[in-house]
Amino acid sequence: MKPGTDEASSLDAQPVLQLQGAHGCRIRCVAGTAWVTQDGRCVDIVLEPGAEHLVQGRAPVVVSGLPCCELHLRRAAAEPESVSLGCARHPTSCRACR
Repeated sequence: MKPGTDEASSLDAQPVLQLQGAHGCRIRCVAGTAWVTQDGRCVDIVLEPGAEHLVQGRAPVVVSGLPCCELHLRRAAAEPESVSLGCARHPTSCRACR
């Protein structure tokens, strides 16, 4: 994710979302469960639907679905984007295993 932009992507075929330069990005879980890890931090974040996390620092961030999730990513002064993280069991977006 480039500073000041929003990018939409579907990650059903990929297990994780990798964010570079995500300082100030809000990660909001819409469906399923998301696991957020930031390089150099000793604590990971687990997001349930409705919860969000504000990325602080410049280190890379990795977000995984447990096993699937749908996210909204928002940078300051930017429109949100939707991202679906899928698992190997689901070839298409599953709205986090409804």
